[in-house]
Amino acid sequence: MSELAINGGPRVRPQGTNWPCWPISGPRERELLGTVLSTGKWAGDGPMETEFSQKFAAYQGCAFGFCVSSGTDALEISMEALGVGPGDEVIVPGFTWRSTASAVVSAGADVVFVDVEAETYQIDPVRIEEAITPKTRAIIPVHLYSRLVDMDAVLALARRYGLWVVEDCAQAHGGVWNRRMTGSMGDISCFSFQKGKVLTCGEAGFIGTSSRDLAEKVYGLKDCGRPWRSGRGGQVLGHNSRISEFQAAVLLAQFDNLDQQVRYRAANGAYLDSELSGVPGIRTLRSDPRIQVQSHYSYICQFDSREFADVSPAAFRAALRAEGIPADSSYGCVYGTEPWASIDRSRWRVESGTVAERVNNEVINLHQPLLLGSRSDMDDIVSAVRKLWDNKDELAAARLPAGPAAAISSRKASS
Repeated sequence: MSELAINGGPRVRPQGTNWPCWPISGPRERELLGTVLSTGKWAGDGPMETEFSQKFAAYQGCAFGFCVSSGTDALEISMEALGVGPGDEVIVPGFTWRSTASAVVSAGADVVFVDVEAETYQIDPVRIEEAITPKTRAIIPVHLYSRLVDMDAVLALARRYGLWVVEDCAQAHGGVWNRRMTGSMGDISCFSFQKGKVLTCGEAGFIGTSSRDLAEKVYGLKDCGRPWRSGRGGQVLGHNSRISEFQAAVLLAQFDNLDQQVRYRAANGAYLDSELSGVPGIRTLRSDPRIQVQSHYSYICQFDSREFADVSPAAFRAALRAEGIPADSSYGCVYGTEPWASIDRSRWRVESGTVAERVNNEVINLHQPLLLGSRSDMDDIVSAVRKLWDNKDELAAARLPAGPAAAISSRKASS
């Protein structure tokens, strides 16, 4: 009889056993949405948007903050506010969501991809310095998945070379690095409130800064060129990147639960680190002691096929899903994805990318709602991984498909 569910054996997690749903809503969301409906102030710097913007900026430790229509808009507007454009280069991690890089292209500048650290998947400060040229204007560090960027090193490089830092915090709401909140360390910070993020209203974004000059520019750019408080900042061809009061109402209600949920995910993430680190072939990501609060967008660990009788990561993920654990792959490296192939090759180069290019050959990705589960739910994850290890020979004999390899066609030597 087969032991593994993918071969017809019993599942670790019985059919019909649910994981936490996401997003979570309740009476507070309905109350605030009802208030918006009754007041008739549905958009345009309404009281709920103003309240949320001030609260979220203060939460980060930023002097100013503005809601925009998406995290992608936040990045694109930040590039414009900093004056990044044709002839400039911006350093971006090779492993991130594609909007980090596409925002640079949208500004007319060139993307320079650098590698990420093998033990954290965060942008590698050593590789950043290697990529700096006289054309470099900015660095976009991205707090990705289950860890935070070494911002001490990134900020030191930025000071040394006179570069802007745009802190991409789309996956790091509520994280704390070395006594500083994520979003407080760059010249500009960008957040996403898309449906899967740990703070969400379905779709929206946020830009934070402590520079009044940048705040004036950001406001004009996001609100059709209109001036902000002082009357300055309106002499731009801005965008309509506003949000509605309905979105702001949901954000206000969701914000009340953010810290509790971040810490709950962090505790479950730490438990998984502790339990999974003892399974051969599973490597948990290195946690820098300067991370005081880890905001988990997803839980990521590394899978070593050699320890699992050469079972492919795709087959391992499929076997986990059969056991009732919804495991996934990652984005892969930006420049290895099909959409990026349409970008003019003169607009980007790969300075380094060995780790970024192998990510999907080693990553096991558990999305953030799972981390809102109970300790029993976490034990199911651990039990499923251990079960696959104990029956790795059966899994290898199943000859499951290896899955498509990421297309990589842009090593530095070919650029």
